[in-house]
Amino acid sequence: MATFYGHLVGNRGPTTRTGSAKSGIEASLQSYDGSVQTMLTYDVKTGALMVEISTAQGSKRWGDLIFRGTFKEFEDMCRNYRPTQPETTRVLEGGFKCTLRK
Repeated sequence: MATFYGHLVGNRGPTTRTGSAKSGIEASLQSYDGSVQTMLTYDVKTGALMVEISTAQGSKRWGDLIFRGTFKEFEDMCRNYRPTQPETTRVLEGGFKCTLRK
């Protein structure tokens, strides 16, 4: 049974992929203007669900690391952010900038 499940829809219709606890799962969405990559894995030592997100200019597959940490850390970061302006830029760990919209 799969630990991870991914779903993607494009002009060829939907497709799915699975990943095991050992392999994890990775997705890359690319355009000429920019790309985003995500990866979900389990930390073998702690058993924690780990998240990695990176972005790149153009259609590069990997670029600047935006976030690496546990799923709980990612959720907490997103839930605790309450923008007061329509658009706010935050500097994340490692000096990466992230623009969040209300």
